[in-house]
Amino acid sequence: MSRAAAALTGMGLTLLAACGGGETLAPEVLAFGPADGTLAGSYDPAQFSPDLVRAQLRGGCIGGQIGSYAETGTDRDGRITFVATCPSGLIAAPGPTRVERRTDGTLMIRRVGA
Repeated sequence: MSRAAAALTGMGLTLLAACGGGETLAPEVLAFGPADGTLAGSYDPAQFSPDLVRAQLRGGCIGGQIGSYAETGTDRDGRITFVATCPSGLIAAPGPTRVERRTDGTLMIRRVGA
């Protein structure tokens, strides 16, 4: 298993634990968090673009820079999975992050467990 795949697998387990089990994420939610030194998560392509995802991920990186970003496939719900690296390291966070697109188009950012 590649490091990216291992990170994504770990992130999936982290998200499941944080969400109270096998909860399915709503389409309007971008979810990501730290996994083995990377940021990994998933999003619905009907709600978020790769550019918007990368913009949100920058907030999890020291210095606001992403070193690499790769979409690694889709999950059982059709959400695109991804992994990103931060060249200067991750900003310490209490848990996974959820970015919710509200009906008025604004974004609400929430750290699960904060």
